[in-house]
Amino acid sequence: MKKILATGVLTLLSLVLQAQSFDDIIYKRQYVSCDDVSYNAPELIHSLHSKGETDSLYQFLDYWESKCGSVEYITAIRTVLDIKTANFDSAAVTEELLASLVQYKENGALVDYPGYRNELAQLHQNLQKETRAIAADVQQTYSADEALLIDFFKSDQASFANMKQATARDSKLKKLYDKKITETLRIPQMHVAGFASYYQPFGKLDVFGPHAGIGGLFGINQLRHTLDLAFDIRFGRSASEYQFVYQGNLMQDDRWTSAYIGLEYTYDFYSGKKFKAGISPGVAYNGITAVPADDDDDDARILPALDVNAGLSFKYTVSKRGAYAGLQTRYHWVDHRNAGGTELTGSYLSVRLIFGSIFKYQREYYLSQLEY
Repeated sequence: MKKILATGVLTLLSLVLQAQSFDDIIYKRQYVSCDDVSYNAPELIHSLHSKGETDSLYQFLDYWESKCGSVEYITAIRTVLDIKTANFDSAAVTEELLASLVQYKENGALVDYPGYRNELAQLHQNLQKETRAIAADVQQTYSADEALLIDFFKSDQASFANMKQATARDSKLKKLYDKKITETLRIPQMHVAGFASYYQPFGKLDVFGPHAGIGGLFGINQLRHTLDLAFDIRFGRSASEYQFVYQGNLMQDDRWTSAYIGLEYTYDFYSGKKFKAGISPGVAYNGITAVPADDDDDDARILPALDVNAGLSFKYTVSKRGAYAGLQTRYHWVDHRNAGGTELTGSYLSVRLIFGSIFKYQREYYLSQLEY
């Protein structure tokens, strides 16, 4: 059935191109679908190109576009024909043209992808074959952009290699390519990490003693910049008893749990292929639970503080997918409000052993398409 339909559509289009106008015949036959035209396009393009019927080929491309809208193969063949007939306008070199080149290249890669070998893959293969044949017939180009486009379309496998090595001064297309690379590199990426921490207080906070903790980071990374929501829970009793006021009474205890929740910004002043080093200021809420809530509905006694801190961050990438191991040291300044009790002001050092990942699949996929 599909072969019969294909033969009918091809015959109809051939008759139109040979004898009558599209207005007279094609536009009156609305039952011809986009798929009908697309699946017959390679054979018709081959026929018109082999006969040197360039005007009819242009006419078919217009009709194809009227049925299917913007298609990368229509753009490709029209661009090659414009260059071949010395009618190419540099105004056609736009971001939309570059996007169509990326899609064209991606379609070529899908042809060889396991599990994608079907009728649609065959269509892509045939359309790229006809595009290569037309591009191979171009005898002369008049600008750097035209040369880059013809090289792209006549290659057995479409590639941005020549565009990547071109000089931006001579090529508008190269400038757009570089701009696209920059924009792609700036795509935000999700950052997720977990860590084990060590807490070492100084000054009047020394009453608490050292503690272990666990925590996590959730944020966004863009190039050298990372903004994270951080939390860190430190646990265990304090090294010495301290005094605090609870329900109007001055109490003394060594119960202690610290909760740190804040925002941390990291700027990587060194960013190599595997290793990154950054400086990281932050601000957070730091609350000490001196008395936990109990079954009698008594509220917990929390001694809050503004935690201003800064530190150094080191990351070593261990996989292509963005997983890393890291070490972070931070110095904190806090003043826990404890009116009527022990003065709890001072500083502390935190050290984190981090295991995390920057999820950069989307960005890396786009960069791979551009062969960056």
